[in-house]
Amino acid sequence: MFCANVWVGSITVTRTQIRGSYQYVINGEIYVENQSHNKLVGIHYEVGGNWHDLTAHYSHSLLTAGGNRIEVWTVNDSFYSSSMNSTVRLAAYYHNLDLGVSCWDNNGGGDYTVPI
Repeated sequence: MFCANVWVGSITVTRTQIRGSYQYVINGEIYVENQSHNKLVGIHYEVGGNWHDLTAHYSHSLLTAGGNRIEVWTVNDSFYSSSMNSTVRLAAYYHNLDLGVSCWDNNGGGDYTVPI
């Protein structure tokens, strides 16, 4: 389900060739309206035809011009793949565990495409 309370900030992916395979490093931010203390935030990404989940970690809160607080969550991870991909597809998720509701920012159903 798409919700207006989670959205992708900046996401970068870098690639390095190491001994016949490729190391990918994902860094970025996800913004979340704080509707519950009991939640999971992260990205669901695809590389080489396989989908994976990467859990985000709380970083800090920001005060908006309207006086609301949003949370900044960060992702930072690396993984290896034998294929050299030129893009990574991804979407951000926010699972509110208190209400049993999952929200996604998947770029209107098209997923985000991050060039490498």
